[in-house]
Amino acid sequence: VAGEVAIRLVHRRRAEEQVRAVMARTRPPALRDGDLASAVGGLRLDMGARYGLHVDVVWPESPYPLPLASAITVYRFFQEALLNVVKHADVDDATVSLQVDEQLVIATVRDEGPGFDPNAVRPDRGRHVGLGLLRERARLAGGSLDVESRRGEGTTLTLRLPRPAAPAGLVTP
Repeated sequence: VAGEVAIRLVHRRRAEEQVRAVMARTRPPALRDGDLASAVGGLRLDMGARYGLHVDVVWPESPYPLPLASAITVYRFFQEALLNVVKHADVDDATVSLQVDEQLVIATVRDEGPGFDPNAVRPDRGRHVGLGLLRERARLAGGSLDVESRRGEGTTLTLRLPRPAAPAGLVTP
């Protein structure tokens, strides 16, 4: 009986650690603290450690603050788009960039992979779910997703979001 209890405790601790890890990747502590740059920096390190993907980050020198909801949307965009790079681009490098002004947030992920025909992607058949999730997330945030890709020329995903004025809950990119 004591052995069974010990085994259950080990399994419970492992499960708790896995849940914490998933939660941290979904909404990292740095983002909760209002620091999108640190959250993206952690994502960059995680992508390198887990998948061997080197991520260059191009960040604004003095960005406008973002509402927390927009910062979460940008972070999740970077996360899902980089996972698409890992799954489909067959490259070791990608670039993420952020531009923020008074009216607009533009987040971009670029790779130099083989590219694809965006018009041929059909997420309704159970494949290419990532692009469908990215489009839906952009739409729900009042924005849009642009996909630029050609065979042999790489892929650029661009998220465009309106930047609403929100005095409370601002995050510094």
